[in-house]
Amino acid sequence: MNRLIRIEIAAGCQPQLVAELVALQQSAFPPRMQFPDPEAYYRQGLSDRLNINVIARTVEGVIAGYLLAIPQDRVGAELRPWDPAMTENPRTLYIDLIQTLPGRRQTVGVKSLMAGLCREAGERGFDRLSAHVRTTTGLSRVMQRMMMGCCCLRRLDNWFDSGESFDYLESMTRLQRRES
Repeated sequence: MNRLIRIEIAAGCQPQLVAELVALQQSAFPPRMQFPDPEAYYRQGLSDRLNINVIARTVEGVIAGYLLAIPQDRVGAELRPWDPAMTENPRTLYIDLIQTLPGRRQTVGVKSLMAGLCREAGERGFDRLSAHVRTTTGLSRVMQRMMMGCCCLRRLDNWFDSGESFDYLESMTRLQRRES
């Protein structure tokens, strides 16, 4: 794990944290992929005790990355109009969001956020992860190399009217020892 950051699991919803995550979203995503009401999205994600909220902070305390994972049996109905093959497995965590500051992607990296998620998921009894992952940024390839047992089950065009293709991935809750 990178020494320039520290990983924490957020517990509860504080207004300052919500404001920091809104600012992160504005830096991390193009306007067409930003939430219409980001404050409500982050409040809901942080308030639900069943969710896992992983935060990467710089040594100065600035949030440089964020990951939200939700039990898959709680998101299947919402996602099924966009992905009819979506299932509701109670032992699977669905990665709803991964975002990092553009200038910190190499130092924060998805791997640090995923390592934090895997540890917490194991402690809570989850054995699988799933996600719809952007293909244009190369994140799908990165995730498939990083996660143990990861496979792409399908590609979906124009995911959530984003104008981009996303891959649906499933994996174990462990990282590969080495990325190949």
